Amino acid sequence: MKIGIAGYGKMGRSAFNLFAAAGFEVAILVRTAEQASRFQAQYERRVARRLRHNIPGAAPPSATGRACRFSTDPAVLSGCALILENLPENAGLKRDVLKRIEAAAAPDTVIATNTSSLSVAELAAGLSRSERFCGFHLIHPIPLTSVVEIISWEGGAEWAVETARDIARRLNRRPIVVRDCPGPALNPVLGSCLCEALYILEQGLATPRDIDRLAERAFRVGPCESLDIVGIPLFRDIFERTAAIRPPCFPLPALIPRLLADGRTGREGGRGLYLYDEEPPGQSPLAYYRDPGQNHSPGPAAAGGPGLLDRLLLIVQAAALYILKLDKASPDDLDLGLQDALGLAEGPIAGMRRLGRDEIRRRLERFNREVGPRYNPELAEHLR
Repeated sequence: MKIGIAGYGKMGRSAFNLFAAAGFEVAILVRTAEQASRFQAQYERRVARRLRHNIPGAAPPSATGRACRFSTDPAVLSGCALILENLPENAGLKRDVLKRIEAAAAPDTVIATNTSSLSVAELAAGLSRSERFCGFHLIHPIPLTSVVEIISWEGGAEWAVETARDIARRLNRRPIVVRDCPGPALNPVLGSCLCEALYILEQGLATPRDIDRLAERAFRVGPCESLDIVGIPLFRDIFERTAAIRPPCFPLPALIPRLLADGRTGREGGRGLYLYDEEPPGQSPLAYYRDPGQNHSPGPAAAGGPGLLDRLLLIVQAAALYILKLDKASPDDLDLGLQDALGLAEGPIAGMRRLGRDEIRRRLERFNREVGPRYNPELAEHLR
């Protein structure tokens, strides 16, 4: 089976590695002839090196490295079962490339987007056969997760969703189907958790390392480290675009524009919440992160108030309930996706079901009173 990939940035490379390792023939559409030549040569050298050392899974089925081809010509994508667009989160750029892809695709080819913050319906608007379009969201970092979000929309065909689900299974990934919104259904929940960590920093309650060490008792990776991996600019853009599918009362933390003004863009830039010019990474004094004018949480934490890990776990649950309120995913699919993406021992919805609706309401009431209105007790009614 042949897969097409448009775009070879961070996510495009990760997607390519995933498909190639699973034995798919892969064609990659890139911008320039220089890129096509360089990437092809790099790939073939890597395959030859792995074959020379007899490394299992060294290459796609041909074992020559030529089962993967880089090109600037969309015709390279002919014969693909699925073509996955992986361009930056710019709707106009994506639509332009999707039109080029569609012109080269066979009638039964599924065209998909790996968008993290844009509506599938919005991106489909310029396609002449938009019914075969869907979302195919690979969760970053791809090597640490095993779920694929298949994003359906009102104009999409069921056969396209089923084809995407089948391909996800061939990747040994678990497909979950979510309904179209600004971006996939998991990201607003994940973003709410990262945002709560920033609120804790702005309150001056803990340093990034303190928060991450606490969080790693329950989460695979601490939220401050996660935010630096994602990158501060991308987090800001996704956070602003997905506001409509998060619980209300989530202002963008003032710490975000301050970090960006100071050139602290995340791990790739060498400085984010952590400082990567040290080993292990350092951090600024607590006063740097604190915002005396913060208005997201009422005053300093009271003695005996909610613990910081409890805040992070409950905000994940509250944001998940809001997704259920909007009917963007089934409870079981959402639970599976969040458990996988966050590395939790128990899915957040399964945990709420175990505690019961009355207990979740009681916890939300307490946090609403002591931490802020984003912990809305009425959300407990959407637990099912």
